[in-house]
Parts: sequence; structure tokens; C-alpha cells
Amino acid sequence: MRVAYVDTSFIVAVALGEPNSDALTATLMTFERVTSAALMEAELRATLDT
Repeated sequence: MRVAYVDTSFIVAVALGEPNSDALTATLMTFERVTSAALMEAELRATLDT
């Protein structure tokens, strides 16, 4: 089983449509499971609120 760990910087890049975000998303879709830290939601909200 292929598992990907996604951190906040990955999600921010995709959410803001940064260059290569389409490629990042396509790569992520090749994994069977995706996981992240429990704090990612809080980190993402703090980043997007600034």
C-alpha cells in the first residue's frame, strides 16, 4: 500500500493555486492513502486567515 504524508505547505500550495499545484494534486492521487498531522487544520486556518 502506498501512503502519502501531506503537510500544511502542500495544502496551502494547492489551495492558493501556486505553480505546479496541478502536478502536486496529480501525484497525490496516485497514492492509496493520504495522511497528515492532527494540527494541519489549525495550521491551515491560521495561514489562510493572515
